[in-house]
Amino acid sequence: MELNNIILVVEDRLSDAVATKILQHLDIEIVQRVIYEGNSYLQRKAQSYNQAAHADRQAVSEFLSIPTNRIPQNTDEIANPKEFLVSLARRSKNTRLQEALVPAQNDKSSKTGNEYNPQLSQFVREHWNLERAAAVSPSLKRTLDRLSQEKNVGANR
Repeated sequence: MELNNIILVVEDRLSDAVATKILQHLDIEIVQRVIYEGNSYLQRKAQSYNQAAHADRQAVSEFLSIPTNRIPQNTDEIANPKEFLVSLARRSKNTRLQEALVPAQNDKSSKTGNEYNPQLSQFVREHWNLERAAAVSPSLKRTLDRLSQEKNVGANR
């Protein structure tokens, strides 16, 4: 397999931002993007990317205006990263961000605020430190190592 360029298929804009950040870090070109908004199959497969997006404790702490000690050391062990992030956002000192990430009190059907994906996509593009995140997320480290390995194998052919 050669990984100089790929077609990226993702569940949503947030998954797109995370995958793009990882691939740019490895100098892998995305030649085409396919985004399935809300596709349940891709949602199950993309769980690890969603988890990885939250592994950079320092950047999440700064983004949400909360103390770093509220974020566990091993972010891979967070059972439901999306719910956990929303619970952290509820404690944020940044009310604008709180309104964007947390569902309205009268909205019993939504698990996130209306701006969850756009806000977190912006966070990933502008603040998420991939190396720092991989240092505390074994699954992200494995992902980076595997992609890097595949890229090197393809380059040596």
